[in-house]
Amino acid sequence: MKSARDPKKRIDDMNWFMLIFVTAAICYFILGLVGCASTNSSQATTDTKVYELTLSGQLDGQPFVGHAIGSAAPSHQLVISSTDDIPYVINQTCHRFEKHEKVITQGWFPTEKQWKFNYIQASTIEDTGDCPLRTCAYSSTVGAPPVQCFVIDFKNPKYQHVAENICNGSDGGPGSAVGTLQCHTKTGLIERVRFDEPMRLAGPIQNPAASDGSTYQIPDQCSGKFIDNNNELFEYIMPAKECYAIFYAVKPPYARLKLHVIPYTEPLMTNGGK
Repeated sequence: MKSARDPKKRIDDMNWFMLIFVTAAICYFILGLVGCASTNSSQATTDTKVYELTLSGQLDGQPFVGHAIGSAAPSHQLVISSTDDIPYVINQTCHRFEKHEKVITQGWFPTEKQWKFNYIQASTIEDTGDCPLRTCAYSSTVGAPPVQCFVIDFKNPKYQHVAENICNGSDGGPGSAVGTLQCHTKTGLIERVRFDEPMRLAGPIQNPAASDGSTYQIPDQCSGKFIDNNNELFEYIMPAKECYAIFYAVKPPYARLKLHVIPYTEPLMTNGGK
């Protein structure tokens, strides 16, 4: 006949069990904290993806997709069409940040619906030729990036020179682009602008705060160079960040031209899908 188990032995076993349980719980808690920290750190990482401009619409009656150049008029009518809901749209320039809610609501039977708005440029700020309009459509998901966007530049009398914009396989021919140019394509590609006379790239600018004659570059200025002896063919590599280049003719009347370079890293379907 087996004797009853020693009570002291049973207490010691229970103590060991509790010690193992508590140790395991502490380890699990610590690992959880590390995992959470790792996850939060990953989520906090800046998204370096830049999506293609695919929001379509009409600018003063002319259809466009993703980007366009408007006239020098101070007022413009814009139209956005969609067969999907657009909970809200944000219009942003160097001067304004406007949110418009419930732009397009489809209901049970989706059809192509339109949202129209008048864009009146603020005098002396938005009508300078250097303050593009960026319009983005957003979903109802809080914190989500825009579903689709477009960017519109507007002409200005201070930019009058003609050029040949050789961008993303498109080339309108000599003198086809006047005053203001846009190039929107994938990063890393080789693009060019051809002129019909010798040109110079504006900048660097004299630094008024320096007594040593030092200069500084124009903010967001594109990097590139003339690749011919006459300074008529300018080449640049599509950068990772949006940039500008201002050119002026070597001879009077020193006509100027602005190039607006808009890169993307990720193609986007015209309905906003990836």
